[in-house]
Amino acid sequence: ALHEKHNIKPLRDCAAGVIPIFVQIPVCIGIYSGLRYYPMPPDTSFLTLSSLTQADAGWTITAFIFLRFLCYRFLTWHRTNKVGGRFSWGADTYILITAIISAQVLSAGLWLYMLSSSFIGMMTGEWLWRTSKRKERKILQKLPQKS
Repeated sequence: ALHEKHNIKPLRDCAAGVIPIFVQIPVCIGIYSGLRYYPMPPDTSFLTLSSLTQADAGWTITAFIFLRFLCYRFLTWHRTNKVGGRFSWGADTYILITAIISAQVLSAGLWLYMLSSSFIGMMTGEWLWRTSKRKERKILQKLPQKS
């Protein structure tokens, strides 16, 4: 009754978060597959990576991993009304360290796929969070005010 009264459709809202995943998976896999076998001419690179099938010898992937970590920490801090002092840096540091170490082992193309998927997921999550907050404000405005 509450959902009907305030025009909330849980399945529609859930689908809004799942549909982008079904679109992004084949697109990202297609791009990765295409770039993986693309014969790069000698002395050229893609984002300073000489090969997408080998681990990153430089620090390109590590820089993207660190950027992803900062974005995730900021979004978490933002969504929790700035609770957790200084972004709670220690909360996921072990994940950051593990990712940086594995960037020296796993192929650069795989890391680019995982990072692009992660950034798209963060953007989708932020969009869903903002949408739910707008709906929440509309519902609260319609409720009678207590005096």
